[in-house]
Amino acid sequence: MLPLLTVQQQKRGLEKVIRATGSLFARKSTSDLITGLLIQLSSLLDARKGSMFFLIRSPGAPAVVQAATGAYAGSIGRAVDEVVERDVCKDVYRAIREQGPILRGRYFVHAFPNGDKSASAVCIDGHTGMSNWDGRLVEMFCQN
Repeated sequence: MLPLLTVQQQKRGLEKVIRATGSLFARKSTSDLITGLLIQLSSLLDARKGSMFFLIRSPGAPAVVQAATGAYAGSIGRAVDEVVERDVCKDVYRAIREQGPILRGRYFVHAFPNGDKSASAVCIDGHTGMSNWDGRLVEMFCQN
C-alpha cells in the first residue's frame, strides 16, 4: 500500500497533466492521450473493471466510445448500448441530458458539453467509492 503522501502527490501530478492537456485535444493523438489519462484515473480511483470516454457528435446521436481501459479496451468505436448494461447506458444518456455527474454503487458517469453541439461523457466502472478529491479529478478531466 502506498503512503498517503505519495498518493496525494500522484493526484496533484495528475491534476497538472489534465490541466496541461486541454489544448492538445484537437490533435490526432486524442484517443491515445485520453486513454493514457483514463489509465491514470482508473488506477487512482481503483476502477477495477475499467473506464470509457464517449463522444456524442450531435443531439440525439449515439454516445460512441472514443477511448477505453480495462474490460472496455476493445470497445473503441462502438455505441454505449453495445458495451454496457442497460442501467449504465441509461445513466450515460441521463448524464448527457443533465450535463453533470451520476454516482452509483459501482460506477460513476460524468457528462459535459464541448462548446459546439457535441458532448462528451466519462464512465468509471468498478470503483469502490469516490472522495471529494476523486470527484474533483474527474471533473477536471471532463473540463479539459
